[in-house]
Amino acid sequence: MLMMPIDTGNKAIKTEHFEFHSGISVLEDIPEEGEEAVKYQSRYYRLSSERNVYLPDKSVDERYYILTLFAVAKELRELKPPRLFLPGEILEIDLVVGLPPLYYRGQYKKFREYFYRGGEVVEFEYMGMTYRISFSQVYVHMQTYAAYLYVARELNLFKKKVLLLDIGGFTIPRIEMSIM
Repeated sequence: MLMMPIDTGNKAIKTEHFEFHSGISVLEDIPEEGEEAVKYQSRYYRLSSERNVYLPDKSVDERYYILTLFAVAKELRELKPPRLFLPGEILEIDLVVGLPPLYYRGQYKKFREYFYRGGEVVEFEYMGMTYRISFSQVYVHMQTYAAYLYVARELNLFKKKVLLLDIGGFTIPRIEMSIM
């Protein structure tokens, strides 16, 4: 079981090892060998240097799901030690994502289901490699808190007062808390 935190921001997608614009475009042809592209549901997508327009609800279409598939594939290629994927193998992933505090209460259930999709197996290709994944759990937190949870243990931030700022493309959530 893998746990994968992915910040699906309106400006950028961020993972442990990568950051890229929140923009994709549809390819009309099959990508060239070595071209960074995802094939999902018979269509090819590439990352775009243009970010998407601001979306208060990121679950209105497939773009953030496809961006998350890019993020998952990029992180799977970075696994240390490298991992051999067997043909047909299903990778179970616990996904951790965040929503801006303004939208959290009204959207967290919908956002969870957007990624979870009943735990179904999703098949996609990235740079010639086929992946079969299932999001076995999807944890949705307020975006700044989600980032905090990811690093708090490593930095020994528990039982301390912290001020979290997440300076994003359109938002600057601020959370002040004492962790006991």
